[in-house]
Amino acid sequence: MIWALIPNWLKYSLVALVAAFLLVAGGYVAGTIKERQRTALAAA
Repeated sequence: MIWALIPNWLKYSLVALVAAFLLVAGGYVAGTIKERQRTALAAA
């Protein structure tokens, strides 16, 4: 397959990039949920 043609360093950097994106996205989502809960509590 095409995956076998990709150099190892490129695979690892791609995996690292995806992992970093997931961490950032997860942190952002958690932050927005927390902020939403705080504003909901303040409005109540």
